Amino acid sequence: MVAWVVLHMAEDRAMGIFHCTGGIDRSYVDLALILAAHMHRSPALIQAGSCQTINMPAAARPRHTSLEMGEEQSRWGITAPEFEATARAIISGI
Repeated sequence: MVAWVVLHMAEDRAMGIFHCTGGIDRSYVDLALILAAHMHRSPALIQAGSCQTINMPAAARPRHTSLEMGEEQSRWGITAPEFEATARAIISGI
């Protein structure tokens, strides 16, 4: 996926910021649950939290926590991959 985005950027000499992400916004908790299942661990071990609940200083909090591929899809017809399948493929390769 990344290679396709980079190839199109290079061919078009595209300028700007481009994203390569999943089809829908998913959380780190979602990824942790898939990893726990892969490792045959209880999903109860995963505890969701937020920057506010762990008292992370405001200056250290990320401004943007999601990406979208609308520009890449409209320019080059690249559709974002499915989250679960991608996560499982990556985890299987670890």
